[in-house]
Amino acid sequence: MQPDDTSDKKRTLIDFLGQNPLFTTIMQLQTQPNGKRVYLKHAKDKVLNKYYKKPAKQVSKPSAPGGGYDTRLPTTDFS
Repeated sequence: MQPDDTSDKKRTLIDFLGQNPLFTTIMQLQTQPNGKRVYLKHAKDKVLNKYYKKPAKQVSKPSAPGGGYDTRLPTTDFS
């Protein structure tokens, strides 16, 4: 995928993610010096904002943390 790839509506993947309220975070897989792989969670607008062609829509935050869902991530060891 390239940053300027578009869907059938001529919208880039970056803009699709920015405009869709279901996507709130970007996960980054990082390998630590000891070889353990961990996932880092980032707010999508903070990471993608400079790539948006249209400003991101502001979405109201759910009242319960994580929208009532368990947002903790399991630690995974891929070794």
